[in-house]
Amino acid sequence: MCGIRLVGWLGILVVLGLHSGAEAQLIRNIQPESRVIGRESRSIRDKVNELDSKINFVSELTANESQKAEADDLYAQCRQQIFEKKNYETAIQLCQQALNLYQLLQDTQGEGKALKDLGNAYYLSGNYNESLKYQEEALALAQRTSNSGLEAAALNNIGNVYKALGNIDEALNFYQKSAALAEAIGDRRVQEIGINNIRAIKQADKKAEADNFLQQGIEQYNVGKFREALQSWQAALEIYREIGDRPGESKSLNNLGNVYNSLGEYEKAISFYEQSLAMAREIGNSPTEAIILGNLGATYEYLKEDDKAIDYYQQSIEVREKIFADLTDKQFQTSLAAQNSNIYQSLINLLWDKGDYTVALNYIELAKARAFLNQVANKQIDIRQGTDQQLLAQEKTLRQKINPKKQQLSRLLRSGNHQQQVDTITNLQSEITSLEQDYSDFIRQLKRNHPETANFVTVNAASLSEIQALIPRDTSLVVYYVTSDRTLALIITRKQLTPITLSVTRQTLADLIDGVYEYDFANFQTDNLQRLHQHLIKSLQANLTHKKLIIVPHNILHYIPFAALTKDGTNYLIDNYTISSLPSASILPLLPKKRKAKTTSMLALGNPTFDLAYAEQEVIAISDLFKSKPHIGKNATESLIWKEGKQAGIIHLATHGKYNPQSPLFSTLSLAPGNGYDGALEVHEIYALDLTKATNLVVLSACETRQGQLSQGDELTGLNRAFIYAGTPSIIATLSNIDDEATAMLMRSFYQYLQEGKPKAEALRIAQNEVKVKYSHPYFWAAFVLTGDNQ
Repeated sequence: MCGIRLVGWLGILVVLGLHSGAEAQLIRNIQPESRVIGRESRSIRDKVNELDSKINFVSELTANESQKAEADDLYAQCRQQIFEKKNYETAIQLCQQALNLYQLLQDTQGEGKALKDLGNAYYLSGNYNESLKYQEEALALAQRTSNSGLEAAALNNIGNVYKALGNIDEALNFYQKSAALAEAIGDRRVQEIGINNIRAIKQADKKAEADNFLQQGIEQYNVGKFREALQSWQAALEIYREIGDRPGESKSLNNLGNVYNSLGEYEKAISFYEQSLAMAREIGNSPTEAIILGNLGATYEYLKEDDKAIDYYQQSIEVREKIFADLTDKQFQTSLAAQNSNIYQSLINLLWDKGDYTVALNYIELAKARAFLNQVANKQIDIRQGTDQQLLAQEKTLRQKINPKKQQLSRLLRSGNHQQQVDTITNLQSEITSLEQDYSDFIRQLKRNHPETANFVTVNAASLSEIQALIPRDTSLVVYYVTSDRTLALIITRKQLTPITLSVTRQTLADLIDGVYEYDFANFQTDNLQRLHQHLIKSLQANLTHKKLIIVPHNILHYIPFAALTKDGTNYLIDNYTISSLPSASILPLLPKKRKAKTTSMLALGNPTFDLAYAEQEVIAISDLFKSKPHIGKNATESLIWKEGKQAGIIHLATHGKYNPQSPLFSTLSLAPGNGYDGALEVHEIYALDLTKATNLVVLSACETRQGQLSQGDELTGLNRAFIYAGTPSIIATLSNIDDEATAMLMRSFYQYLQEGKPKAEALRIAQNEVKVKYSHPYFWAAFVLTGDNQ
């Protein structure tokens, strides 16, 4: 730098003429040397600048590589959120961040793939307009940069969007362009995707045509036009086969079996059923498999080939019970539940006629278990905290591992190219078999170690020997089963099983029971009770050798006050028998563990609605018997049940009750609100009560309000089973509206006899007979029913 400054000053001196000749000579001598120094200085400066440039380049290169790595990582995370975790909102954020970095780096390849998958994320989230925007940007970039692979993919994706928007012609146009470009560049994967999409669109029209034929056949069949239905379903079958729609083909085959059945051509019907069954099994369509097995059972039953019919019905039930908990379509679940009832009924009738009463009893109990599961399936019931919750969560986890595998396998088997994926299918089948074995092992352990909890996830029935071992020696247990054409009864004692066929139909029973309740239970005549006695008791009495009866009703029989059945309008069943009830004979093995050593404490609540005057007197009187505090009016709160119920030997509720046949889990007991509770104790909540420590009896001295027509009694069994599950071995509840004054009298007598050491069923019978002396009409005493442990 000094040389540069020296040359500069000397030049100035020369220019200004501020030197002598000698000085000028000196300057001339110095200038060549200064030029050399200047050149060297410039060379050093250039090298320094060059080095600075290189350092800047390296720094910039390092920064770019870091940003590139960050962008690639964001993009990888984006794809994971799209295709693995299905979290599209997060995917959109990650892809947008990756896209911004790629654009900053002018990385067109990265920018293109980020645009494409950003469009995919929007597509999968249902935002088709945004998806189209980003796919079109990806397409434009691909064409601008001659990126044919990206172009083919974007074209296909745009086709997907147009298809989703319902613009089929435009979708087909883009699929064709994508497939053609992919073929030209040798991208077999994208080409195959495009071809499949084109095929799907072209087949959609064919499928729509086949679906129309299928529906047309159903409509024709339902109005008895069987020949026309036959033609429609044959046309549907041909098209389904042409386009490779295997589920449609299976449905058509089954429907053709139905129509040939209706036409009386049973061999043809069986042939079509068997073809449909084979296909349903091949593609993993278990619901259709269950239906076809039932159809085969019905056909063989009509042909009087009972052994084959029994075998197919049993297979159908086995498949149905495996799949029922996994059904997500509520309408289909309801439909399958209705079919279940018919299948069970047909099977039980065949076993009965064959004389196989022990197996018939097993299926009667399984049918009741299924009815209970139908009631609680996929409902929000509150299960008591602790082991039960953990076990049910474990069962659900195991089931959820199996279901996605089955769905994947079903999709593969239904696809047109499943033959090319044999290894994948084989591996999936192996995985499913292993998982199902784990699930079966868990269910077996659950049934063995926690049988009551098992009732929430699988049908479960006690064996005849288990039931007989638990029946007291002085007791007869009567199991009823109502069918459309007759009613079946099994009298079970410690050493004997006696079957009796009753020639009364469900409709006859329904008419008689309706007559009991038609004009209010308080005003009916006893004629219907006499007829019910004739139908349900008269044929049994010769075999009712014990004076204690446990009645296990079925269906509408749950509404019958058996204590009031009479042969002559004067002498009632209660005069000769001590009667209790069970929702199912399979409940018997659960009761002994629920019994507590002492029943000394009482939690009594009454008249929370301020319109049951005698309920207050009732609660005060019985509380005095047990030296406990009565809770009346606004103090009869729901919160007391939750906070003090677990310490009470007896819980007594004198209040209003409302049964709900349409939604049994929402049947309600009315209490007072307060302390965070609304005062409406619903059945689904009762399952969460902990009555396992002290409670031996729950009494619902409730004025009942029925809703609608007779159902299958689920609202009655649901309430009883909820309290039994909560921990009490016994519950007394009412079947109908009851007289307030007579109830107070009956309850005082009942508890006095209970305190004297009488068994619960005996104490109730004596109290009812005492009320009957003053109030002879069954309205005043017959509505109370003891369910569960009668000791």
